[in-house]
Amino acid sequence: MQSAALRFLVQPLALALAVGVASCGGGSEPGGRAAPRPQLTLAAPTHHPTVGAPWRIAIRAFGPGGRPLRAEVRYRFLFGGSVVARRSHYRFSGTFHDTLRWPARSAGLPLTFRAVVTTRFGKRNLDYRVRVRR
Repeated sequence: MQSAALRFLVQPLALALAVGVASCGGGSEPGGRAAPRPQLTLAAPTHHPTVGAPWRIAIRAFGPGGRPLRAEVRYRFLFGGSVVARRSHYRFSGTFHDTLRWPARSAGLPLTFRAVVTTRFGKRNLDYRVRVRR
């Protein structure tokens, strides 16, 4: 009786694990090929911007074949891993340039500038750590 009860518990667990493992494709397309990934990058001049000075950034979104992608970007500002401010919403294709100015209240704090980029391939966070100087 004890082995029947054990089988009753173990068989569904084994089935669930088998289905779970079989469904983990690791981002592959049918046929075993890897799913295409876009090239998304964020470039900034320094990790130590100055309060009030222009801080120019560039965001690039290109498809797997090197063609420009249509994308949207939203900015998030993080402190200690938590979002403390949200700014901007822009649409672009390929390369996007923007100039930000850091406020005095951000000076000396370990912050993360996050560009949340959305394309037809999905959404990705591009993080850039900064510590603003006076």
